[in-house]
Amino acid sequence: MKKICLLLAALLLFACTSTFADINDKCSIEIHAASVNMSSLTDYTFSTAIDMTDGDGFTVTWTDAVPLECIYWEWLSIPQSYQLTLKNEKGDTLATESRSNDIRFGCVYPSDGVYGIELRVVGQCQLTELFAYKDGEVPKKAIVWEDPVDKADILIVRAHGNDDMWMLGGIVPTYAGERGYSVQILDLACDTIGRQRKSLPGTYLNGMTHYPVFLGFVGLHTYSYSSILEAWEADERDPVEQVVEQIRRFRPEVIVTHSIDGDYDGTHKLVAEIVNEAYVAAADPAQYTASAQEYGVWQVKKVYFHLYQDNPITLDFDVPLSAFDGKTAFEMAQLGYQCWDPNAASSGLRSIRNREYDMSKYGLAFSTVGADIECNDLLENLPLECLSDFVPTPSPEPTFTPEPTSEPTIIPTSEPVQTAAPANEPVQQNEISEPTQGNNTQTYLWIGCGVAVILTVVGSFVFGRNRSHKKER
Repeated sequence: MKKICLLLAALLLFACTSTFADINDKCSIEIHAASVNMSSLTDYTFSTAIDMTDGDGFTVTWTDAVPLECIYWEWLSIPQSYQLTLKNEKGDTLATESRSNDIRFGCVYPSDGVYGIELRVVGQCQLTELFAYKDGEVPKKAIVWEDPVDKADILIVRAHGNDDMWMLGGIVPTYAGERGYSVQILDLACDTIGRQRKSLPGTYLNGMTHYPVFLGFVGLHTYSYSSILEAWEADERDPVEQVVEQIRRFRPEVIVTHSIDGDYDGTHKLVAEIVNEAYVAAADPAQYTASAQEYGVWQVKKVYFHLYQDNPITLDFDVPLSAFDGKTAFEMAQLGYQCWDPNAASSGLRSIRNREYDMSKYGLAFSTVGADIECNDLLENLPLECLSDFVPTPSPEPTFTPEPTSEPTIIPTSEPVQTAAPANEPVQQNEISEPTQGNNTQTYLWIGCGVAVILTVVGSFVFGRNRSHKKER
């Protein structure tokens, strides 16, 4: 009886704390659907939902007096797509955007001047939760996610919702958060809305902004390989085909996944085996032709398994990261894991790191770009043009060569050019510094003429005098 009372008290406390932050009663909420039961959207259970079809949706409006910070909703089954419209206090449209069908958990943080949102769906879906949250009391689950990446540098294939902070911890903060590469998470065994929601805050905290893809194969609370294999074989879907489709969709350069030996977890082992088969099939156009026709085939360049013995590498997760105020990737993995399990976060990660399950140890199982040399980077040897941060060097623009003109080009000099005469005075032709050969000839001619005249005068004088002497005789 005592245990029952404690359980009821715990449930009551959960109900009170869960509904404390929402301010639905202070907003005007209108559901656009054939059948409406508002209680099914506020009961914090996944067993109740509102069915919607093309054009259905909901509208939430509020006044300036309402301290609203966030509107949050969850899909039990996700629509094909939906359109979100932001409105001002008069109901006029401010902005409209379309969102894809990958994200189960949606939210909006309205900016100043927005006093209403309207959502309309495309396709069949089920809405299971809808809440308006007060300023300062928004839960961690209310995350604005980006769509999955168009193309991945690294694809992390995990078994469970906490494995990107557990066995594969440190990769997200290092490569997505710090180095800014395109990282995508593919999750196989997070099979319930509760597990998916629980996994997201830690992943987001570690620097992942693109929504993980959840395949939703059953996740059993067992480490038994045979049990999980039997359960997945009973699924009408082929897990290898599902993973091949995602590899072709995201076209990763590198795939990282669990230990091929499974460390201590049978689900990890099964996921590694599926990846080991899927990356080969993804490059073969004859296998799984439906996704080959939709996305084309894809040859991944490198595949790493956790704790793989051949071609081992060690990633340094103890370097302070500027994106996280100097915290290391290992410290961020601890903080992220604490979102999943507040009681075992720090001790758990330290434990696996100090044992044979060190999250920094991997091995290169496949490569089209050669063996690692430095053995400390998942992206080693990859051509730069393959990665999302590649910026091609712009080609130099052709230089223009002007056509020559008849006018001389004046070339400015640092010092003024000295001239023979001022610009405002004409240069006289007799101002010649050195005589030329023609001028010497003219000088000699004038001298000869002068001598001849003198001789003539002297001769005449002498001749005239002689004649006068003769007459006197």
